[in-house]
Amino acid sequence: MRESGGKRAEKELMHSRGAALTDKQDGIPFMKMLICEDEIGVVNILKRYLKYKGFDADHALNGRAALELIKSRDYGIVFLDISMPELTGIEIMKHMKENHSKAKIIVLTGYPGVTSDFCVSMGADRYLEKPIDLKVIGEIVDKYTPS
Repeated sequence: MRESGGKRAEKELMHSRGAALTDKQDGIPFMKMLICEDEIGVVNILKRYLKYKGFDADHALNGRAALELIKSRDYGIVFLDISMPELTGIEIMKHMKENHSKAKIIVLTGYPGVTSDFCVSMGADRYLEKPIDLKVIGEIVDKYTPS
């Protein structure tokens, strides 16, 4: 089925803003999110909070699984731990940058020595130290989610 001009224009607008528009949920555009984190407790907290905010997120517990998901799906927001097994968050950011990903990258790390400036230079949109602050996560999601 062909999209109407208005629906196609809306999708193009959302993609131009960097959002990965997947469809509409209750008539509201929404985007896919990915949590790349090897600490299952952090994954569970983020998934519950995002569900509370009305979103469903995929997750990967290691860098290789995260990269496969990123290659196969169009995400709007990627929450990315720096220190993960198999591939680091830095390697994943390099791949995303090389492949012109439009996803917003939110680095979540407790890794000593990694700075905000370094993460931004690698392609991150935001840098958050662990433990994560759900209020800040909510502000980030609100900022990058289509209204």
